[in-house]
Amino acid sequence: MASILDILLLLTTFLAFGHAHNIQMKAHSRECFHESLHKDDKMTVTFQVGDREFGGSGNLDIDFWIQDPTGAYTTNQRTVSSGDHSFEAHQDGKFTYCFSNEHWSANTKEVSFNVHGIVYVPEHEAPQDPLEKEVRQLSELLAQVKDEQGYIVVRERTHRNTAESTNARVKWWSLFQLGVLAGEVFFQVWFIRRFFEVKGGQNTNKDKNRKVMATNRGSQVNGEHATNGASRKPNIVIVGGSLGGLFAGMALKTHGYNTTLLERTPENLLHNQGAGIVAGGDTLEFFKRYDRTGKPVAVPSYKRIYLNQKGDIIHEEVNRQNMTSWDLCYYLLRANYDRVDSPYLEGGKLPETRPTDGKINYVYGATVTGIEDKGDYVAVSYKRKREDGTEELCAINADLLVAADGPSSTIRGILEPQVKRTYAGYCVIRGTVPELEGSEAALEVFRERFCFFHAPGIQNLTYTIAGDHEGSPELEKLMTDKNGRRRHITIPPGMIAPEAWDMVKQMGKEKLPPQMAEMAEKTKNPFVQCITDAITPKNLFMGDKVVLVGDSLANFRPHTVASTSQAAFDAMCLVDWLDGKIDRKEFIKQSMQFARAIQDMGVKIGDRSQFEKLPIDEYIKDRNFASIKREEREYPAWTLDGAHCTLIYQTTSIPPIMLSQVLSLFALAQTTVASYTSPYCSENISFILPASIGNATFNSLPTTFAPAAQAQDPTILAQIRNTLALYPLCIDGKDFASLSLVFTEDAVANYSEPLNTLTPLSSIPSVLEASLAPVTTQHQLGTQVIELLGHCTARSLTYFVANHFGNGLYEGQVAYAYGQYRDVWINTRAGWRIKERTLAYMGPLIGNASVFAAQ
Repeated sequence: MASILDILLLLTTFLAFGHAHNIQMKAHSRECFHESLHKDDKMTVTFQVGDREFGGSGNLDIDFWIQDPTGAYTTNQRTVSSGDHSFEAHQDGKFTYCFSNEHWSANTKEVSFNVHGIVYVPEHEAPQDPLEKEVRQLSELLAQVKDEQGYIVVRERTHRNTAESTNARVKWWSLFQLGVLAGEVFFQVWFIRRFFEVKGGQNTNKDKNRKVMATNRGSQVNGEHATNGASRKPNIVIVGGSLGGLFAGMALKTHGYNTTLLERTPENLLHNQGAGIVAGGDTLEFFKRYDRTGKPVAVPSYKRIYLNQKGDIIHEEVNRQNMTSWDLCYYLLRANYDRVDSPYLEGGKLPETRPTDGKINYVYGATVTGIEDKGDYVAVSYKRKREDGTEELCAINADLLVAADGPSSTIRGILEPQVKRTYAGYCVIRGTVPELEGSEAALEVFRERFCFFHAPGIQNLTYTIAGDHEGSPELEKLMTDKNGRRRHITIPPGMIAPEAWDMVKQMGKEKLPPQMAEMAEKTKNPFVQCITDAITPKNLFMGDKVVLVGDSLANFRPHTVASTSQAAFDAMCLVDWLDGKIDRKEFIKQSMQFARAIQDMGVKIGDRSQFEKLPIDEYIKDRNFASIKREEREYPAWTLDGAHCTLIYQTTSIPPIMLSQVLSLFALAQTTVASYTSPYCSENISFILPASIGNATFNSLPTTFAPAAQAQDPTILAQIRNTLALYPLCIDGKDFASLSLVFTEDAVANYSEPLNTLTPLSSIPSVLEASLAPVTTQHQLGTQVIELLGHCTARSLTYFVANHFGNGLYEGQVAYAYGQYRDVWINTRAGWRIKERTLAYMGPLIGNASVFAAQ
């Protein structure tokens, strides 16, 4: 009986020592338990992690460890979801086991665990009764069954939560996919509808974005008739095969447009122009976007230096610019457009034609004789020389005609016959010298530098300036080539008369720094060109079927170093318009705004550099002003409204002077053309009235004001009018110092008797202040005529009434003066200012003149 009780007690002990537990572990929490064991006792911990939260994150990992009484880890596991760990105590004491959810923050986890142990009983003390053994074994088996059932319950719960969470995710993902699909359908419908609206609008209204579309008609190309369907690509004809035409052709070809290029030169390749080019941002961007040869288009220049006549550097500044040559640009463009090989490819492969490229046809020896608007297209007539020397008359129909035939554009002459190239009063000479022929002293100055030299009548960047009018003996000699032919604008390389070139070289020795004079001396094929001005009022004609680009649109002076950039920029704008990236209005704005602003700047800085003597600091400021990037430049309002001026030049006679510069580029020390100055006026005009008119009576004053043939810019007229309004404000407010906002520093003001002529500006405020000190004034400006005489000069006639109110003894008494201000205006760096003023009284003072008496 006692034996049975011992067995039951033993069974009870086993049952008390084996426990099943469920705990909930919140995020960032831990739970620890402990058991007191004796040496050689065994304990087993079995656990399973579950997720009680529906839609939880699905992460069931926890950390688990067991520590002995000394704190040493018996077991230490990280990121586990279940485990079964048994160990044997090697000493008496408290053993701790912990569950940790400290490293997770997503959800609450449920941990189900069982702990059971075996108390060690020495063999000689163990009961020997078979029944006890069976009962002990049965107890162990029952504990195992219980543990297994607990594990199954936790696993079932875990799997159920996982299934429900997955179902929820699938549901929400399906709803998301449905939303994306609906959005995609909506976007496609909107995009296709907008696409066809734009395409339709481009052909029905020229005020909308326009892309030239072909119609079902035939075209006569070189006498051969070709008929195409309405779906064919538009036929674009480009007139001009130099850089401007090739820029347009290369861009259009890349964008899939079919082009025919008409070049009047009878040879397939144009001759070396002997010109260096500053590769501006638009030039570099064009080649980056369209060039397929992979050849570098420019070499860098890291410094800008200024020399004196002795050849010493008097100023230098770090300023990177990229330099290239006309030849390199030309042959890279030809390689890309019609796959012409050249030494500039350095043995590289010609670019392959892509399936998306438009078809091209390069026709040389083709001189355009006329264009005619046929409604849907433009008929272009031209004559072409045959190989036997005879000429044939040809015609081609163009959906779009691109005029890129240079500053003497035939197309511009047909469309705007009143726009003529105006001689600016000087010309330039360009040339090239092999680098090996230059002395080390000269090359040391020019390598990787942008070199300038300035002197009276001279400005050097990389070219020659000769500053005399057409008809001067020097110009006649310079512009007559070695065959005795008088050239109008340009003498090609190698054609300058030897005696003319000797004259230039001699002037170079006398006027230039020795390094530059050396380059002039060693130039073998100089290239002479007169500097001219021309700008077209607009760039689109014939219902947007003709567009002018580059020099055909605006003839920039070389001081701007922007002609090549203009051609590249116009070509990129053109394809952006045709492709629908910008609308018609934006295309006109971008092209015309740039053309007007830079052409105007070139005229101003060219006149200043050629016809004024300035300190070197002024030239440095001017160069920095001209170097402002296109996208960073501020454009005046008048560049948007289409104002167009016919330029008038009245300059003094300056002997032709030679300038040159070396540029280390492709084994060449190359002379190029460029000069830069600030936007300041230097025109000489006759004063409107004699310097002294005296107290003229009303009947003796001139009553006519004959206008010159000059277009009037309302923006400039408003600027002059606003400046003139400052004069009565300064006088009536007795702020005489502010008259500097009205007059130039060297102003001449004839106020008639008793003040007479006052000059310079510093004397005008003091004299007026003293004479008007006794009175209070009120000036009223009345009838007014303002006329622009040129880019920088104007004249005005303004009626006025001046009221002089007495003070002190003469308070309440007034003296009235009636008359005219006749002013000569000049555009300075600070704005429009009066350079010459003549005050003409229309009779004597009315009222009491004693109000002027000092009290």
